[in-house]
Formats: sequence, C-alpha cells, structure tokens
Amino acid sequence: MSADIGSPLARFLDRGRRPADGPIDWNAAPERYKRYPEAERVHLPWAEEGAEAASIRSLMGALLLELCGITRLMWIPVLDREGAPRPGEFKVQHGRSAPSGGALYPLEAYVAVGNPGPGLYHYDPAHHCLELLRTGDHRGALAPGAPVPAVVVLTTRFWRNGFKYGEFGYRLQTQEIGVLAAHGEAIAARLGTTVDTRLDFVDESVHALLDVDPRAEAALAMMFVGDEAAAASTPSYRELIDLAPASALRRAPTITDRLPAMAALHAASMTPPDDLVTESAPYPMESGRAVTLPSVRVSLDAGIPGRSSPADGFRPRSIDAAQLGGLIGTVADGWAGFGRGSALYCLVARVEGIAPGMYRYDPAQHALVEITVGVDESIRCHPVVGEAAAVLLPVGDFLAGTDTVGARWYRIVQADAGVVLQRGALAAAALGLAARIYSGESPDFTDYFGGMAGRTALAALLIGKPRAVSTLDHRIHPVRYPAGKTRAGSDLPE
Repeated sequence: MSADIGSPLARFLDRGRRPADGPIDWNAAPERYKRYPEAERVHLPWAEEGAEAASIRSLMGALLLELCGITRLMWIPVLDREGAPRPGEFKVQHGRSAPSGGALYPLEAYVAVGNPGPGLYHYDPAHHCLELLRTGDHRGALAPGAPVPAVVVLTTRFWRNGFKYGEFGYRLQTQEIGVLAAHGEAIAARLGTTVDTRLDFVDESVHALLDVDPRAEAALAMMFVGDEAAAASTPSYRELIDLAPASALRRAPTITDRLPAMAALHAASMTPPDDLVTESAPYPMESGRAVTLPSVRVSLDAGIPGRSSPADGFRPRSIDAAQLGGLIGTVADGWAGFGRGSALYCLVARVEGIAPGMYRYDPAQHALVEITVGVDESIRCHPVVGEAAAVLLPVGDFLAGTDTVGARWYRIVQADAGVVLQRGALAAAALGLAARIYSGESPDFTDYFGGMAGRTALAALLIGKPRAVSTLDHRIHPVRYPAGKTRAGSDLPE
C-alpha cells in the first residue's frame, strides 16, 4: 500500500471509527432535499398501473419511489425529561423504504434516460418527480459501451449526515450504497426487471455532467436499470458538457475544512485504477463443529412493506433455526464480499436447536462453523446486542485491496457490508422477524475473532422478535405484488 493511499485511509480510520462526541448542533443541519426550482419537471406515476405499466416512466417511478421516495409516516411519542412518553403527545416524521443512519438520507439520485424526453434528471423525492438538468441522452457519456434503458447515479451530500456524525458519516454513506443496491435488487424482482449496481466509473467526468462540486457532493455508485438496450446514437461527452445545466436552489457546503479526514479519503478514492479488480483470496475457514442450516427460500421483495427497525428493541424470545437459515442463505446468495476476502459471522444467543456461541458461515455447506462455545456475559449484556436472538456480522479488511484498487477499496468494502445489512433486514421482515442495523464499531465483537489480523466487524445486524412498538409506522404507498405471491415470501408455513 503506497503512502499516498495509506496516510488518508489511516487518518480516517483513526478519526472515523465512531460518531463525533459532544452535543449535536442541529442549527448546522442542511436542508433535507435538493431542489432545482427553475427546472422543467416530469411528474412520475405513484403505481405501475394500466397501459403505462410497461413504460420506462412508470418503471422509474416505481423504482425511485422505493429507493429514495417518501413512503412512510411515523408517529413517535414525545418523551418527558425522565424519558417517559407523554400521554397522547406524538411527533410525525416521514421516512423512506430503505434505512439510513439517523434517517438523514444523504444520498441523491440522478437519472439518464433515452426516451421519452432524453435528458439527465434529478429525482425530487419530496414531490416524486424528475427535474431536468440538461437535455440530451446522457447514458452513453455516463456508461460507455453499456446501453441500458436507464442509468441512475447515486451521489452523497457529505454534510447532510456529517453535521451530526462527523467523520463517521462517510462510513454510513458508503454502507448506504450497498443498502440501496440490495434494495434495488429486491424492487427490480417485483417489477420484472434488473438493477446492476457498479462502483467503477470515472469520477471527474461524472461530476462534470452532474455539475456538482466533489468537495461537497460526489458520486458513489451507478445503477444500470433494465436489460441491455439497442445501441443508440448519443451526443458526445463534449457536446453534453457544453450545454448549461439547471441550477440547484442551494449548493451543499464543502467539507474540506469541516471534515478533513473524510474529505482526504474521498479525494484519494476518486482516482480509479485502470482495471477495478477486486478479487482477493478468502482466509481459511476455522476448524470447528459444523451446524448445517435448514434451506429456506425467501423472496427479498416480500420484506419491503414490513421492514422497519424495532423501536422498542427485541423480546427475549428464541427464533427458529429455519428462520436463521433462510435469512443467512438469502444474504449470502451471490454476495460479492466472499470474492473480496470478506466473511459472515453470526453470534447466536437464542436460536432453537443451535447452541449459543460465535459461528462463521460456510457458504459451501450452508452451515455455521462453531468458533466459541457459549456467549460471554460482556457480549450477551452488551447494549448493542440487547435481547436480540442472533447478530449477523459482515467481517472484512480495510487494507486488503488497497494495493490493486487504491483508496476506493474502502467504498467497496463498506458497500459490501451494506448489502448484507439490507438483504438481512428484508429477509427478516419476510420471515416475520425484526432486524436493527448497527454500524458503529464494537471492539467486543472484534475481540471475539481470534487470529483474524487486520479484519474487523464492519457492522452488525440484530435479529429477533420485536417488542410491542410504541411508534406507529404507516406505509403511505402500498407495495403491489404479482398475482399469487404471498406476503411472507418464503417456504416457511404461515
């Protein structure tokens, strides 16, 4: 690893391990939504119905609504100074389908389509519409050599969660890319299309097309939507860039001075290698007793309407081994992290038929390999674990791929973790369980992995049976299913 990569990465890992200390300055919070008030607008349908169901406009409407749109209303009890709910007092908060750290949603979506109305658009989630940034078919300029019906560019506005979490916010932003990748995969299955999320692109040219300052807002990923389309004659990059784009209402603040470690790491990651080779050898499987898991089919899209974090935590109740087997198998199916040297571990606390302890998942056998017997009290009583029945832990190495991929490796590893978190959360909902994401560093977990030099728990997904919730979570826009699909979406009896 070269010094120009190692220095900003080491500095960020030192400063960005946990949220910033001290009180949060909510007066420093930026606006929740980016807007282009003078731009021409294209209103999107709220559901894929009627003759328009097969159109690209309807497809993008359904996809963007589920990825970044407002789909939930939450009535949250107001607490008194002692932390007890005030009778009859609630505050209303809106949310989206996919989770985001602190519900701050730092990611923005931009869409390039060829028809109707070829152009580059910004998605306005507050009004569920597209705002035209620049006319002309931008798909070829954004994704050369890969003609598809639509290209979605996901950017992050660094300060949108950085004001609250400090340098740690970048960890959440890069994990959220994986969350949306997994969520997009589930939505695509319901819509009968495909979403392929990629992290390899030329940052500088993408930022110029989007007219964003990468010190304030930067591209993190691209989504190729739909099957390969017929190649079309599209304007060149130079022809497109010469057209004046629409102006945003406000520019996001730069983070060069506000969050220097985050800014330096992202700046180092914006030089993509000639070939984004991300394969790395997996480390050897530990020796231990293997516990074969039941194979249960789970449809990720069935978990979309019921996915939510348990506001009041978990009940101290056991879950079935079949539920755990279905969840882990669904998470691991095709997971790119295995090819990048990452692994899945599972802390079992209350699973019928499986003894408590730490396990590593063996995808070749669909089995849990026992690492430790029993769960130490420091783990069982850890506030992160609480009353969860099991904790799924994606484990990776922040340095393993820097020699070939450079500082971009950090984005890749964290995006892989995000895929695990969202696939697991959706699978849990489809299986009638609850799941809560915890992205903070937990030394207690890391210390449990004996002989794993350089590797760390990237995040944790807590799984179990939820307590009676005091927060009412109401979905504004119902999810529609193809005829014959059950809400449970699995082979478990209902």
